[in-house]
Amino acid sequence: MRNVNRIKPFMEWVTREWEKSPDQRFGQFLINQGLAEDSIGLWQTDISDYEFKHEVLREIQTWGTFGKEQDSERKQVLIKNLDTDHIKKILETQNHIFDTKLHKILKDELEFRKNE
Repeated sequence: MRNVNRIKPFMEWVTREWEKSPDQRFGQFLINQGLAEDSIGLWQTDISDYEFKHEVLREIQTWGTFGKEQDSERKQVLIKNLDTDHIKKILETQNHIFDTKLHKILKDELEFRKNE
């Protein structure tokens, strides 16, 4: 079995490096770091484009928000941490995400909460 201790330092490095350019898609990050071959398909790929179970996606997918208090800084909040009413409002009002992967994740989150 491989040494499990190799994972944490690598993930800490990924976090540090990706936080330097957080607007990069996951595929862009891999290519720019020399971890993957350059291809347009990978370049345009983000984490949410991978076929993860919803239980995984809710832990990594975020939504940008100014919050209830309309803070001056926009924050990225994990889907699992959004209020149910907030998710419903997003789905009702944010037409630009209709029929996207993010739209599906938000709808799946509402279903997931019904079954908890």
